[in-house]
Amino acid sequence: MFKKIFIVRTLGVTALLSLAGACGDSGEETTQLTTMTTTPATSTTGTTGMTSDPGTTGETAAVTDPGMTGTTAGGSGTLEPECGNGVIEEDEECDDGESNGADQACTDDCLNAVCGDGLIGPGEECDDGESNGADQMCTTECALAFCGDGLVGPGEECDNGEMNGDVELCKSDCTDAYCGDGLVAPNEGCDDGNDDNADECSNECVPASCGDGIVSAGEECDDGNDDNTDECTDMCTNAACGDGFVQGDEQCDNGAENGDDAACTASCANATCGDGLVYNTGDGTEQCDDGMNGDQDDGCTDLCMEPACGDMYVQASLDEECDDGMNGDQDDGCTDLCLAPYCGDGFVQEGELCDDGNDIPGDGCEPGCGDECKFVNGLLWCYNDEACGEPCNQVCAAHGLTPSDTTIWFNAQNEPGECQALATAFGMQGTSMASYTYACLEDSYGDHTNETLVGSLLCSTHSPCPQNHLTNMDQNGVPCGPNSRRSICACE
Repeated sequence: MFKKIFIVRTLGVTALLSLAGACGDSGEETTQLTTMTTTPATSTTGTTGMTSDPGTTGETAAVTDPGMTGTTAGGSGTLEPECGNGVIEEDEECDDGESNGADQACTDDCLNAVCGDGLIGPGEECDDGESNGADQMCTTECALAFCGDGLVGPGEECDNGEMNGDVELCKSDCTDAYCGDGLVAPNEGCDDGNDDNADECSNECVPASCGDGIVSAGEECDDGNDDNTDECTDMCTNAACGDGFVQGDEQCDNGAENGDDAACTASCANATCGDGLVYNTGDGTEQCDDGMNGDQDDGCTDLCMEPACGDMYVQASLDEECDDGMNGDQDDGCTDLCLAPYCGDGFVQEGELCDDGNDIPGDGCEPGCGDECKFVNGLLWCYNDEACGEPCNQVCAAHGLTPSDTTIWFNAQNEPGECQALATAFGMQGTSMASYTYACLEDSYGDHTNETLVGSLLCSTHSPCPQNHLTNMDQNGVPCGPNSRRSICACE
């Protein structure tokens, strides 16, 4: 069966010619031909008849066919457009005939399927019409919203598409990262998912650190400041003696350098004499420290020094007679040897011509410090210019000496020449030799108030004389005055 439809327009006349022919068919189908002639001014209805002439002019042929539907309008014979007839007519965008459908490229209304028409067409996952949207279950692209599409859909807090991730600001489940979710986001230093502010991660998701004001593991304290003079150091340790910072009632704190022999003691107090601790390192000069107990001769003075001449304390343990601090004045009653002045102490004091600290005759300073002792006849002869009436034991002792051997002594003065040599040495006017019991040697009886040696020198020819003279003399014990004498004795 073969069908054709022709529409011919000439000279204002439209003729519809329907020709039907069967190829090898028996003519079982009936073709009805209606011929209509229309002019611009009038319309004339022609006759109905069978025709197969495609050249007929001014006629419209209407063919009744099971495959075509249509009616005439107002008896005029014009067919109305119909969606679904497979022909795109008038306002139709498409017409796929029986293939039209809500889920087809051409809808039941002969409109092209588009995203947003409310119909789920080919290639669409959804279509909610005007309700489509970037934040809706159906997007403006007619795709079902899902986590990871880059659009924040219903139930989602965020959606950064491929940038979603458990360590990103938008997590894999499209929820916003937050401190405490157990996932470390870009703006977090840590996240342990708990509210324990004292562990290694704070409740602000910041790694615990000294100075954050939170006492965390390994810290003794944390006051959030760098003031090392308060109760918590900037190392988050409790203030303590030995931490190197002066806090509270501490006088000092040199950290590891603290010590009971150092400038800052182990108890963070400044080292002082009397604290019972010997400060002898660094600039320390203490030799001892017994707490300044007031005993200057117990081995440690109140100066925290061992006893010594010059410390202003007279110590018997050192055989000191005095101590004026070794002031350099050897004639003020106390020499720098911490002894009372005496001939032979090495210092020239009043009444001395010299003092070389020894009793060696002929070395430039005779024993007796120049005036009181003379080396004559092989012996050292001395007198005491500060006393009269003293036998030879006392005279020699006054010079720090002892009497010479009495036999040698006797033989050095019992001859006139020897006696004269002695008188000359001591500046005396003459001699007197006799068997004197004690006078070996003595000056004459007289006034010694203003004189050192008076009159002639008395020498003895009595051999026991030196022995007697050790402990006795004429005018023994009589002080210098009008009726006194001085002994001149052999000393060594």
